[in-house]
Amino acid sequence: PRGLVRALSMDVVRHIARLSAEGRLRIISGDDPCLGVHLRQLVKDEIDPIPLLVIDDRDSYRAFAMEPSCNVGLWSPVSERTWVVHHVTARQMRCMWDADIAAGYYEQSLGGSVALGTAA
Repeated sequence: PRGLVRALSMDVVRHIARLSAEGRLRIISGDDPCLGVHLRQLVKDEIDPIPLLVIDDRDSYRAFAMEPSCNVGLWSPVSERTWVVHHVTARQMRCMWDADIAAGYYEQSLGGSVALGTAA
């Protein structure tokens, strides 16, 4: 199983939810392209458009890793600046979690609770 993360402001989330409930969003195959279509629809909506929608992707390939690997020869590998990784397995997620624990970003108690570590 895989998971995903999206960082959107609440006004955008509410706008998408409202248009979806009204049946006004065009649905296409694939979660990434579909979100892109929905964001475009928010700006171009004839009834209630969002006046400005900024998608900040400057320098994004240093924060987003499209390949869950540390191989620097890949197009968009994991690096020390990576905070989002695309298409990872549960095993890869566990490996990254263990690396964060070892680096001191998080501390995990014997009871399983998690807190920010001293390196965070």
